[in-house]
Amino acid sequence: MKHLAQQLLLSLCLSGLPFYAFALDQNIEDLSGLSQNEFNHIASDLSAAIHYKGLVPAEPLGILGFDVAVSGSASQLQHRELFAKTRTSGSNNKYLVATRLHVHKGLPLGFDVGLSYTLVPNGNLKALGGEVRYAIMQGNAVLPAISIRGSYNKTLDNPVLDLDTIGLELMISKGVLMVTPYAGIGHLWSHVQAKRSPHLNNVKPEQIKAFVGANLNLLGLNANAEIEHTDNVTSYSIKLGLRF
Repeated sequence: MKHLAQQLLLSLCLSGLPFYAFALDQNIEDLSGLSQNEFNHIASDLSAAIHYKGLVPAEPLGILGFDVAVSGSASQLQHRELFAKTRTSGSNNKYLVATRLHVHKGLPLGFDVGLSYTLVPNGNLKALGGEVRYAIMQGNAVLPAISIRGSYNKTLDNPVLDLDTIGLELMISKGVLMVTPYAGIGHLWSHVQAKRSPHLNNVKPEQIKAFVGANLNLLGLNANAEIEHTDNVTSYSIKLGLRF
């Protein structure tokens, strides 16, 4: 528990990285200098960093509920030296930083839907994603909530690559007063295509993800911190907004 608290505190600290990222070059401009093996590594890192991240507990919002927020995430790249080869600046960033706008809406019968728009500051990566989540158990004062989530995420208007990701996740959460810790595990199926580099074949990474987080709600004001491991890429995220 102490280790989890330390990790969540690190997530809070890293939430400032989206603003710092404006001083960094996060563009992906040219894949022509990569070998197929190098492109495979970049595809795996990007899939882990850019796929749909819900950043919510398992319990459903209910038919009148909604969650609107912004988030920042920092994903520690495993092959950052390869990303430097795709940029004219040659910058070598340890983290890929992304900001997101999230909207979630509760539906009847334990269903929730969500949308997110992802923007990489000072970069040319953008993505649009969505989720459908169903609460197998809605949870109560004694029992936890258990949900399954299906998601889809797609990059937009990138000049050199397309990336699509489908996710399937199982989540559990249990509220204690104003705090709701949660955890989950899932599987990602991605498809990454190089647009202007015909020597590079499409890559289809399959990745296992696991995540833990905590949601704090105080009179509708909401904060959420999450740590996620997708294969060898660790992402730290924080989300701030309104949840009713």
